Amino acid sequence: MCEGGVKALFLPYPTQFTEFQAHHVQEVVRAEVGEGLKRVYHDYGLKHIMLILLLVLYQFLGAAVFYYLEAGFDEDKERNWNESIAENRTLFVSQLVPLMFNNSELLFYITPEQGQRVAGNLTLYISRYEKQLGIKYTDQKIKWDFWNAMLYAQTICTTIGYGHLYPSTNFGRVFTMIYAIFGIPLVLSILDDLGEWN
Repeated sequence: MCEGGVKALFLPYPTQFTEFQAHHVQEVVRAEVGEGLKRVYHDYGLKHIMLILLLVLYQFLGAAVFYYLEAGFDEDKERNWNESIAENRTLFVSQLVPLMFNNSELLFYITPEQGQRVAGNLTLYISRYEKQLGIKYTDQKIKWDFWNAMLYAQTICTTIGYGHLYPSTNFGRVFTMIYAIFGIPLVLSILDDLGEWN
């Protein structure tokens, strides 16, 4: 081979694309990619997977909002309730001990140290009795944590509504209504889509 022949192999392709030809190649590539995406989207179930992923994302978002709105309020409510019960128990015991002891009618007197011991024992036994009764600060059966908030979000969208968990704050109640307005149609559209899948 001559020196010119070797150069000819490495020179750029002599024909230049016109603007029209470049545009035509772009359209052909776009059409082929578009057809491939349509085939994957419709024929291989990407459409269904995308809808389910949208629902999962919606559920996680809803659970995060419900947890943010309700968990702190729930903890504050429980703490306030426990403090109130302890105050009431202490008041009850402090009123009961003088009625039982150091009373001229019963003629039974005790020293202050004995009175403190009796008050401590009464407080302990009353506390145990309250626990046996199952007295709680709320009638909800479970506490708000992230996964219970996820369960709540799912029961709203699927309209099951177990009633084990419900929002106590006004913001939580309003968000439940808004969440249901968008979540229920989303679940119904996914069920419709999956029902038509061949």
